[in-house]
Amino acid sequence: SLEIIGKVAEECSKLGMPLIAEMLPQAMDHFTDPEYIALGTRVAYELGADIVKVYYTGFESFTKVLESVPVPVVIAGGPKGKDAFEMAIEALELGAKGVAYGRNVFQADDQTEYVEKLLKTVHG
Repeated sequence: SLEIIGKVAEECSKLGMPLIAEMLPQAMDHFTDPEYIALGTRVAYELGADIVKVYYTGFESFTKVLESVPVPVVIAGGPKGKDAFEMAIEALELGAKGVAYGRNVFQADDQTEYVEKLLKTVHG
């Protein structure tokens, strides 16, 4: 995966296209581990990512992830069970630059309503 990110980053750079790299720990017991996520975030940046998408690690630890890179960090919707809007609010307050939700939107009962609420959450 890392080799592919590096190659894609090179191509994106040649084309003037930004690269968003999603860095999610593969080990289930480290999905929201700030040490693993901060390291993955840094690796993505070093390989050429312009934006990094990660799981939100929690109010007490997410700053460590944000401080690991000088590029924008956005959060993924994360594992089911957490309120995606509360996570977004906390992450944004700490310095995340946005959200990149997939499943949460696609599996919503009313996708339009969900996206409208998400837009209000992120952009006020």
